[in-house]
Amino acid sequence: MKRFLRRERTKEMRWLFLRSAHRTSGYTDPPDRDLDPRSDMWIALFAELVRASGGCGEIWKQGWRYTHDVNINLRIVRYETLGEAAGFEPDVIFNRGGYTAYEGVLAANPEATTIYYGAGERWCPTRRYDLILVDTPAQRAEAAARWPDSRVIIMHKPASPVFKPRIAVGTEYDLIFICDSTAENKGCKWLADRLPADMKLLKIGPADKWLHAEFCTGSLPRHCVADYAGRAKVGVVCDDGMHDSGPRVLSELLAMNIPVIVRECVRADLDFLITPQTGVIANDKNFAEKLRELLADSDAMKPRRFYDRNLSIERCAQKILENLKCQCRNKLEPARA
Repeated sequence: MKRFLRRERTKEMRWLFLRSAHRTSGYTDPPDRDLDPRSDMWIALFAELVRASGGCGEIWKQGWRYTHDVNINLRIVRYETLGEAAGFEPDVIFNRGGYTAYEGVLAANPEATTIYYGAGERWCPTRRYDLILVDTPAQRAEAAARWPDSRVIIMHKPASPVFKPRIAVGTEYDLIFICDSTAENKGCKWLADRLPADMKLLKIGPADKWLHAEFCTGSLPRHCVADYAGRAKVGVVCDDGMHDSGPRVLSELLAMNIPVIVRECVRADLDFLITPQTGVIANDKNFAEKLRELLADSDAMKPRRFYDRNLSIERCAQKILENLKCQCRNKLEPARA
């Protein structure tokens, strides 16, 4: 804690981001799309944290070894195992994912200030962190009860910088569904069962056995999504809320200035995210009705304005830094007294 505040004052903060230890995601030839600050939200957010703090940082990922300097203050390194990582003593460790492979890094740096954001079902950590980021008020309450000495806040995820409004040239589709999976839990069958027959659907992602889209793009690189997404009037987010948490596609649609219809069970802070300017919430019975209402109002809605004010990468980084400083200062108050 003391080291964090000292480094914060001198603008010498050393940041470490643990990106992923998934068994397959790091074993591809460079460049690694999950380590590109131009297209990956997490890397762009971490780069902004480093920039805003005036410090330097490293991003570690498990996989085939390679190193890339993003700029003079930010380096990306892939290691065969994170246990071989050495030569960098972080002041702050950002654990994204909650993978067990990270434990050795955390144990080797007991003085570091720690941030946690879990992936999906690992949203609540199994050890104490200084700052815990969650997706919903219910998660915040549960994590705060389990870790009363931690600071727990809701993280409203930003979108990757590649998700921007498309220059208006008219819309061809009523609804866009962005889903790079064919799993039923992503909402494919749920949507197919409720989509009115007269609606023109654009699917970005692979074809599935339930939906009959007017056009299906197949899987696309992130930087290509906005060119297609801008052809639809509104978007839909409809996973079953059982596995995913805080789906990024919601903020990505808002960043592209596309209003959204969201299934009520989606695990996100919907009371905050869904406003008269961003979209509507629908349940199993009223989806078709709510979709028609949204389409009627969509031209007057300003979801990108909401995104810029509340969800941008800069706003998210600012919120994390402010809460990290508050947590460190509060924990030192008893010692000063």
